[in-house]
Amino acid sequence: QKQDFAKHLENALKSEKAVTPQKTFYQTTISTSDNRKSEWMIAEQFGSFKENDLHLTDKLPQGAIAARLSVNGPNPSQSSKRDFEGTAFCSLPLPGKTGLPVHVNGNFEVDSARKSLWKEDGQSLKLNWNKNLKQNIV
Repeated sequence: QKQDFAKHLENALKSEKAVTPQKTFYQTTISTSDNRKSEWMIAEQFGSFKENDLHLTDKLPQGAIAARLSVNGPNPSQSSKRDFEGTAFCSLPLPGKTGLPVHVNGNFEVDSARKSLWKEDGQSLKLNWNKNLKQNIV
C-alpha cells in the first residue's frame, strides 16, 4: 500500500493534468543509535478530496501526520508519551512546537527565514494555500 502510494505521488508530480487524490495509512518503527525504538502511525495524502481553491496554484497539495504509538529504550523515563510535543514540518522541521500530540508535515508556504508558516494580513494565495492545506489535507 505504501509503495503504491509513493508511485501514485511520483506520477502526480510529473503530470500536468488534474490528479486523483490519494491517501494511505501505515505503521513504521524508528530505531536510534542509542537503542531506542519507537512505533509510529503515519497518515499521508496528496491532492484534495474537496472542491476548494487549492487549485489556484500549480503546486500539488501534500500532507502527512505522524502519531507516536510507543517508545522503548534503555531508560524507562524515555517511554513517557506525556513529554511528546509535535513539530510542524515543511520537509524539514520548523522551529517551535505545535502543541499537538502528532508531527505535521505539509508543503506549506513559509516565511523567507523558514521560521514559521506564511503570515500576512488580509487574504493572499499563500495564506489561503496554508489554510486549505491545514483544513483539507492534514
